[in-house]
Amino acid sequence: MMNVVTLWGRVASKIRQFIGREDDFISVVILLPVTRELTEASLRDAAARTWDAKFDSGDQATRDLVVVRPPIAFVKLQGHVLHIINSSRPYFDDPAAVAGGIDDLRTKKAVLDHRAWMSVDYVSGRAPLARSRDQKYAAVAKLASGLLGEDYVGIAFPGDELIFPASKEIVDYLANFTTIKTLSSFVRPPVLELTPEQTAAAVAEAQSRWPEFLTAFQKRKTGDIFFVKKRFSEGEDAEWMWISVKAIEGNRILGVLDSEPVFLKNVRPGLGVQLEVADVEDWVFKSGKTTCGGFTSPAT
Repeated sequence: MMNVVTLWGRVASKIRQFIGREDDFISVVILLPVTRELTEASLRDAAARTWDAKFDSGDQATRDLVVVRPPIAFVKLQGHVLHIINSSRPYFDDPAAVAGGIDDLRTKKAVLDHRAWMSVDYVSGRAPLARSRDQKYAAVAKLASGLLGEDYVGIAFPGDELIFPASKEIVDYLANFTTIKTLSSFVRPPVLELTPEQTAAAVAEAQSRWPEFLTAFQKRKTGDIFFVKKRFSEGEDAEWMWISVKAIEGNRILGVLDSEPVFLKNVRPGLGVQLEVADVEDWVFKSGKTTCGGFTSPAT
């Protein structure tokens, strides 16, 4: 089966040809469940919200500009020229092949569920606005953050072979983009599919090493983070999700659900959760530069 890197390469190559660029490829792709209408009004609104764009002031050379010719558009924003493509087809020629190379169930689901896409691509910029890749990415990411909407299922960065499922955190990263390296290190605790044997081994280790977690929590400092994982169910469906720990009282753990469910409908991030130590199937904490736990992740 074709590997994911080869698939990314083909996607990036096609878009490079479409926009007439064969050099450094700076693009943010919004994965959508349905085709979205691209209008001059919606594009102007996104630019005004994210860039404080001014379309009716200044001379012709400096004025911000939007030109829409569906399914494409061009936007000039404060010296940057960006290109938008709005497609009614899946972004990947073979979404199932791409999903097959992804371990995280949220990301896999985003790839499989999308049916359309909208990309924001960097074309050119007036010096010294866009000297580096990160400056170009920041320009693209800022406009993309205003185009996400409520229904997007994921974000792709084909030039750097990155895919992220929809989340509040990724919206904030786009709006306040700093470097692609920082973005590529943005990884929420993954939702993984484990065999029964892998799960049993991970749970046994988490339970036997629980005193390590408890001791670290009792000595926690500002900025330290602590998570435990437990099973949530709804009918015949079940997911194992992460809970941000707020307090431990004897054998009782109090926390807030941190994971975004993939399939379950009856729970959401921010939900208050109580569980017993015996219910913990994994744990992880980060204190300063030390990270410990996450037994279900290396099991795959």
